[in-house]
Amino acid sequence: MDPLQSANRSFLSNTNRQQLPKDPITATDPGDTSTNSWSHRTGALVHASLVKHIGTVYAEAPIQSSQACLVFTAIPRVYKCHSFPKPALQSCSLPPMFTRDHPATGFTHLGDVLQRPRWLQRWESLRHGSLHWLIECIGEALGVYFYVYLGVGANAAYNIGALTKQAGVGSLQTVALGYGFGIVFAVAIAGSVSGGHFNPCVTIAQTVWRGFPWRKAPLFIVSQILGAYIACLVVYGQYRTTFKLLEEALVVAGEYDTVQFTPNGVAGIFGLYTLPNANLRDVFMNEFFADFFLALIIWGILDPTNFFVPPSAAPWTVGLAYAAIIWAYAPGALSANTARDLGGRLMALTIWGKSASGGRYAAIAALTNIPATMLATLFYELILVDSSRVLPRAQQEFLNGHKAHLDHKDLGSDRHQPTNSSNSSTEKGDFRAVERVA
Repeated sequence: MDPLQSANRSFLSNTNRQQLPKDPITATDPGDTSTNSWSHRTGALVHASLVKHIGTVYAEAPIQSSQACLVFTAIPRVYKCHSFPKPALQSCSLPPMFTRDHPATGFTHLGDVLQRPRWLQRWESLRHGSLHWLIECIGEALGVYFYVYLGVGANAAYNIGALTKQAGVGSLQTVALGYGFGIVFAVAIAGSVSGGHFNPCVTIAQTVWRGFPWRKAPLFIVSQILGAYIACLVVYGQYRTTFKLLEEALVVAGEYDTVQFTPNGVAGIFGLYTLPNANLRDVFMNEFFADFFLALIIWGILDPTNFFVPPSAAPWTVGLAYAAIIWAYAPGALSANTARDLGGRLMALTIWGKSASGGRYAAIAALTNIPATMLATLFYELILVDSSRVLPRAQQEFLNGHKAHLDHKDLGSDRHQPTNSSNSSTEKGDFRAVERVA
């Protein structure tokens, strides 16, 4: 016997059917395996009490069907049905309440399946209207905060380990992974709010090549620098006691002036500095070519004809590119992001004063990535872009979904679909029942 079928029979035989509710639509016994039974209705929403009998909301429980072996996968708030194919059953569809395409956009929006409280609906009207620019700026600041918070935090652990001579406390690899994962989280969480620039040079390139409004560019850039500044302050606050002890130890050892404002000092965790007597020409070349490489990667990921990087893979690809460039070229002094550099340097100036300015290197760290990015994007537009290429399905869905989102926001008070009172009450009741379990 098929192991899944065996598990199904065991589940049904060990479940007290008297405790299970009947199908709210067909009024059939949940244990009934006939064609019209609840377990056979592949589009049905799993009832909350049945979910309780199946197990926790993150578990999977097989349910027997005469036509196919069905598995209801418990996902927070939404329960999807997956089918192991058999000849009599071709596919498994989502419940009707989750496939109600909006008549104006052709997509199912969150507001079509879940009604938010009135005060949140009023807030959404504001954020879609007069406060839209502010929400985008907060999204940019938040994304840079994620990126800098993890990257600078990893750098803090690395420098603390080096200054205290503790083996295994941070490394160049952990610093690279901190920045890399920070970018992944930034794009995945905050990217949909503002477009996910998170770097002044990306914002400038978007205005030149993609029609991003010039009037928004200064707001985005200031928000990005602010996000980095706040992230550095938070990291400093978390490690403040340790930093004070390290600075005292450097003073006692007579090394404060030679170490503090270098990549190995406490201030070097936040502000970017070069090693003493570094050749600034070499530092500039290191920064320029590393930034040129990163810009090519980013522009290639944003290319809608790229079959190899679908939108869902973009955060991971960008994060990996940043991690790789840090592994390779961070020892030669690397900024790669004007917001990270200026935000961190302003924070260092706030804590340590003018001594933390960075000297002549400060201009290289803050500005080099802008011309490098512009030249890289120009190269990509001239050599690698081909208008005859086709858009992969994933990119089409992403672009269409984004357009539907914009169209839906423009509908104002007409965003919510009119619903049939009898049907909507049943659907909302089932949704709330499942929501309580999740």
